[in-house]
Formats: sequence, C-alpha cells, structure tokens
Amino acid sequence: MKAGSLSEKRISSLEAKRLELIDMFENSVSYTPLTWCVAQVIPIHKKGSVSDPSNFHPISLTSTFRKILKCLYSTLEGESPDLDIAQGGFRSSRSTLDQTLCLVETCSILRRKHKTTPTLAFLDIKSAYDTVDREHIWNTLQPTASPELLGLLRNLFDDVHIEVIVSNASSYRFSPTTGVLQVSILSPFLYSLYINELPSLLRSQALDAVPTTNNPSKCAILAPGSDTRSYSLYGTVLPRQTSLSHLGIPISPGGYLNTNELVQNNINKALQTMNQMSAIGVNHKGFNQLLSVRFYTLIVRSQLEYGLAISAVSSSNITKFETCQTQCIRRIFGGGSRSSTKIMLHLTNQPTMKERVHRLQAKFLFRSINAPEDTLLSQLLAYLRTYASLSQWYKISKTPLWQRCCASHEIDDLDSRTFNTIYHEYLKDNLNARRNATNSLLLSACRSKLGIDPIL
Repeated sequence: MKAGSLSEKRISSLEAKRLELIDMFENSVSYTPLTWCVAQVIPIHKKGSVSDPSNFHPISLTSTFRKILKCLYSTLEGESPDLDIAQGGFRSSRSTLDQTLCLVETCSILRRKHKTTPTLAFLDIKSAYDTVDREHIWNTLQPTASPELLGLLRNLFDDVHIEVIVSNASSYRFSPTTGVLQVSILSPFLYSLYINELPSLLRSQALDAVPTTNNPSKCAILAPGSDTRSYSLYGTVLPRQTSLSHLGIPISPGGYLNTNELVQNNINKALQTMNQMSAIGVNHKGFNQLLSVRFYTLIVRSQLEYGLAISAVSSSNITKFETCQTQCIRRIFGGGSRSSTKIMLHLTNQPTMKERVHRLQAKFLFRSINAPEDTLLSQLLAYLRTYASLSQWYKISKTPLWQRCCASHEIDDLDSRTFNTIYHEYLKDNLNARRNATNSLLLSACRSKLGIDPIL
C-alpha cells in the first residue's frame, strides 16, 4: 500500500468526521434539554361544579431556564412577516384604548361619510391558544426566519411535555398535538402569526372564513334597529345585545361608545374594590393616611379612570367621579358624610378627578400623535384631527390642558418633559383658584406648594 493512498484515506475520513461534527453542532443550536420542555399544569377552579374539568383554568409552570429564552422575542419579531395593520394585541405602541377608538371611529366614518350604520359581530374563539395549528405557524415563518430560529421554536413548542398536578400527585406526561403554551412570552406573537390572514379574509369574505373553533355561545351581534336579520354561526343563532363590553369599553349598536355606562361601571367597580381594601386596613383605623392614599391611587382610582382617556366625559359624569373619590378619601381619613375633602386631597397631593380626566386625555392625544406610522390609529389620525370628523379624538382635544399645550408649543414638537411642565403649571393655577375661592377658608391657610405635606 502506497503512503500517498493511505494519506488520502485518512484525509477523507477526517473530512467526513468534520462534516459530521459540524452537522451535530448546527443541530444542537436548535435543541433544548428535555427538562426545559416540561410544563407542569395546575388546574385552578373558576366556578361551577368541581367535577367538570371545563370549570378549571389551567396554569402552566415551566423551567426557569426556559424563561431565559424570552430574549428571542425581538429576534422573532424581526424575522417574521409583517402583521396586518388591524392586529393590535400584544404589540408595542398599541393599547386596548387605541383598538377601541379605531373601532368607534371606523363606525363613525361609515355612518357619516357612507350613510351606513354598521352591524358589529363580536366573535369569541374557544380555547384560542390550545387549538393553534403549529404547522401553519412554521410554514408562515419559513420564508423569513433563519433555520436556527425556526428549529429552536419547533423544539420549544413541538416537543413540549405536559404533566397535570392535582393534590401533589402528577399525571403521566403527554405531548399536545396542537396549541402553544399560554405561559410563554412568545405565544401571543405566534398566535398573531397564526391568525394574520384572518383580517384580510374577513374584509373580502365576511363571516364565511372565520375559524372553526369559534364559541357561538360567547359571540354577540350589535345591530341597529333597522337591521332585523338573524345571524348564525355553525347553526347557532348569535344573540343580539343592546350593549357589549369591547376590551372593557361598552359599545352600543351602531358602534357608539357608551360613556354613561362606562362611567357607572367604573364607579361600581371602584367602590366595590374600596370596600375590599377597607376591610384589610385601608381606612382611618388601619394603615396611615399616606399609605392608604397610595393604595387608593394605584388600585382603586385606576379602575375609576379606565377608558376615560378616549371618552368625551360630560360635567355631570365628572361630578359623579368626584363624588366617588370623595367617598373613598373620607373612608381613609375618617371624615363624616358631609365633610369636605379639599384639605385631605391637598395634604396628599392628589388631583381632582376633573384634573385626572384632562391629564389622561391629553396624554392619550400626545401619544397618538407620536404613534408609529404602521399603526391603525396613526393612519386615521389625519382625518380624526379635523373638525369635519366630529370624532372622539377631536372632542377630547378641546379640554383645557390640551389647549394649553397647543397654545404654548407646536404640538408635533411637544416632548414629555414639556408636557409635564405644562401639566404642573395647570395644577398650580387650579390650586390657586381653589385657594382664592370664597368657600375655601381652610385651604387658603394651607401651604401653597404642590406636593405631599411634611406633616404626613
């Protein structure tokens, strides 16, 4: 045997080994250990009979190391096809209020410019995350995602093993054939990819193209009185309602924002929460006043304010909010049923509800002007800012705080620091006006500065 031929065989063998090692390394990039892919599901009872599994909500617990992979989110977003402009769920620069306002304004455009009062169909997808066809997601990602990322996603979601834990006993492990884990931070975006074709299909094919996993019992129709037709889905007649909560905002037939119902719902929720908080120490005999007011601000008032940023709130509704806040503050300070809360609010540096509404609305307008161009709200904004639109956006732009912003600066050049300065001056002017009022003798004797009083 010649030395040259032996050398060639060795080189050939080494080359094969090298290719094998490279192939093993490339495959290992998209591999995660088995323990990372095990989800422990703990069923939490919601309501109804405990013998019915559908009355339990599954909570998944995954490996801590798996949670590190949340850093893939930005990479996944960058290597995915563009999402439809109508999709706003779990996307940056898009809030629930944005989506609701876009719905209301779109209906307004139909009514005003096209002389058509729309019928709205609200569809509920049953077990949305659990019924996802993962293969459809991978096929959607195939043209744009790198092989390494796609392989890793397949490993994370196709090779999942689930075990159910009840009374400290665990079931055997099984692998779901459909769905994405609700506990994963990647799942909302993957679900958005899964339904990305739906908006365009609905725009052209109406209800014929909706997913087959809809839950007709939780769907609803909001139709004007002129529409007497009956709507059904998979043989089930969809109920007609006079009002429906869309992302927490009541919508009336025709696509109107029902401000009065929103106000009453918020007040009821806030007072109920205040009762619960009072029972655990948020009262004049429990925590100190400053801490209790902070609990009120973070937990109770946030419920009171939801949705007000896009609502043209009347003076009568403002009065209702002030009355609700007065009740809560009195409970914290132990005030009587007729005691004034002006001093209490001033000591704790709390604004009136009117001032809060104006701030929320101004912040929403400021944020919407700076919204990215690929958002639906940004596309509608040029029309919404005109008087001819008579839009919700135009109505709330007439509030005193926003008018101050417009008067002192070019609104498109307004920044956060300038906005906060204008708001601070707005609060100072309002405080001075209250101090100079004839019925504010005690308030006029208090310190004139804004801020928490040192006595607390």
